[in-house]
Amino acid sequence: MTNLSGPLPDHIVEAARDFGRNISRFRSVDLVLGDPEIPYLVRGIVPRRGVACIYGPPASGKTFIVMDLIFSLASGAPFWFCIPIKSAPVAYVPLEGHGGIKKRIKAWQRHNATELGDKVQIWDESFRLDDREDIDALAQEAISLLGKGCVIVIDTLAQAMAGFDENGPAEMGAAIGGAQRLSSLVEGLVILVHHSGKDPTKGPRGHSSLPAALDASIEVIVRASGRAWKVRKSKDGEAGQEYGFDLVHYDLGTDADGEPVGSCAVRQTVYSQSPKLTPVKGPHRIAVMAKLLAIMANGVPTLDLEAAAAVVAPDINAPPKRQRTVAKETIKGLVGSGHLIRDGETICLPS
Repeated sequence: MTNLSGPLPDHIVEAARDFGRNISRFRSVDLVLGDPEIPYLVRGIVPRRGVACIYGPPASGKTFIVMDLIFSLASGAPFWFCIPIKSAPVAYVPLEGHGGIKKRIKAWQRHNATELGDKVQIWDESFRLDDREDIDALAQEAISLLGKGCVIVIDTLAQAMAGFDENGPAEMGAAIGGAQRLSSLVEGLVILVHHSGKDPTKGPRGHSSLPAALDASIEVIVRASGRAWKVRKSKDGEAGQEYGFDLVHYDLGTDADGEPVGSCAVRQTVYSQSPKLTPVKGPHRIAVMAKLLAIMANGVPTLDLEAAAAVVAPDINAPPKRQRTVAKETIKGLVGSGHLIRDGETICLPS
């Protein structure tokens, strides 16, 4: 038997080298096309891994939008603003407004009739994105409590790099590198909560390396017509979607001095603006879309794909034995064109 406690024999070393030389680092197009779809947290907007940013001016409601999103992810809700989402546990790092967290959690739970329990963990220490020890400690504790694939929210980016110049390329580069390292360690998404710059059209405040490095960014906007959030960047999706919301106030009792306590929760408004869709064309698609619109507009917001195919099959101009198959393929085509949204085996209309 070969003794492996000391240096490896020359023939084994040479065999290992030959093996390494025979492994190509190239992959064919066929192999790439066989890769699974990139997993998402918010379909077409936010990936499961990477770095995202939600930003807006003071008092715009960005923290409420952030909390509404992450609490929806943690609670296992199937949709957020009618967009399919995937569940994920959340670690929330509040570096501003720590005192208001309890009230906001209570308001969200009451508004959504959902208890979060231990699916959301609140970090209770200081934290810096340019400190490797802080990053490693946060990642280790998040993984131990929530597992890999969790979402980590840093609220706010400015406080996570306090004392440094946000407009400096080196300083912002260090913060971005820290967020990317954190994402890599937990194998999940890091959301940075940040402020708008003086010119909101130029994106989040600070050096231009920040928006360039993001996998997704959402701007929270306040207009005379109301509040909204808008997708400014999505590496694997389409930017431009805009969804209106308002803040619903909840009375939460009184404090130790007998003063009333309250907070708000997010409510989607009717207003929304999505990328303009082209008209539905083709006799099969027109027939299927008309039937599904009639069903979904009358209190049935989602349908199982197989059930939808069965319902619309009689409207397909095809031999009876082919109607169900053609109906299903037509529905998939409508998903591909953006006229329907599919999450697993469920379909719904875009908001």
